[in-house]
Amino acid sequence: MPGNGRTRQSRSVKRSTPGTRKVNITIYIFCEGKNTEPVYINDFTKEHGNPSLVNIEVEGARGDPSALLRVAKQKKKELDKAKKKNSELSKAFEVWILFDRDEHHHVPDTINNARESAIKVGFSNPCFEIWPILHIQSHTRADHRHTLQKLLSDLMPNYDHDNEAIIDYKQIHNDYNAAKKRATKLPIKHKAEGIDKISEMNPFTNVHILLDTIQSGGKKTKKLNP
Repeated sequence: MPGNGRTRQSRSVKRSTPGTRKVNITIYIFCEGKNTEPVYINDFTKEHGNPSLVNIEVEGARGDPSALLRVAKQKKKELDKAKKKNSELSKAFEVWILFDRDEHHHVPDTINNARESAIKVGFSNPCFEIWPILHIQSHTRADHRHTLQKLLSDLMPNYDHDNEAIIDYKQIHNDYNAAKKRATKLPIKHKAEGIDKISEMNPFTNVHILLDTIQSGGKKTKKLNP
């Protein structure tokens, strides 16, 4: 995610596109950063043919994931209320928070509280950059986020963490399945080493669950063990 200059803004990729699949679900995603995650998700969603599926709401400068969860809970409360009134726009939805381990406090509590509130969690440890790295190569060593950001800069010449930190989607868009396969192996490795909580797994990412939901049009996702 970007290292500085975070501001709150809202981005939506909702639009009318000829030939788009029938939308089964609307996904609201609350992110920490203003560039890295939302730009990547926009690019992914547009490529996979369902641009009306995702409504990305970017929450920057919130300080910690628990603050992000608060605004996500408020959104879900509004959507639940609209659903009771048979609002066509809110009959089927998921609310996600997308955040990194970084040096945040209360990460396990945030994951637990999100699950109890029926809010999905896309979590990366130590940072979102592990996800694009896994498109390019396997990475199983525990590292600090700055180390991974430097590694991604080496592997992806157009990525500059100090200048917007935008993922070069074109470089990696053909390698989604390889990245997903590598990501799903990480918790297996950690559990074999006696680490059961995802908040303690480094490296780790489960953003592919969100991305699979975007591709499929909204299927049920797996539960998390914080």
